[in-house]
Amino acid sequence: MIGGVVAAGLYVLTGLGVAGFSQSAAMFFAPWATRAIMLANGSWWVLGSLLLAGAGAGLIYAACVKRG
Repeated sequence: MIGGVVAAGLYVLTGLGVAGFSQSAAMFFAPWATRAIMLANGSWWVLGSLLLAGAGAGLIYAACVKRG
């Protein structure tokens, strides 16, 4: 689970970093990082949902790996 959260966190940071330099480049892999979305009220839900999705993916991966 921790690995999933770390991976999602890196994705969020990378998306925000690229969006800081070029909004057009961010649209290719992180459209949620554009100014129109990030400056809206409640935009923290977008980041939170990405991190929760990473945690969920980590839990699913861990369950699959334990089964073999």
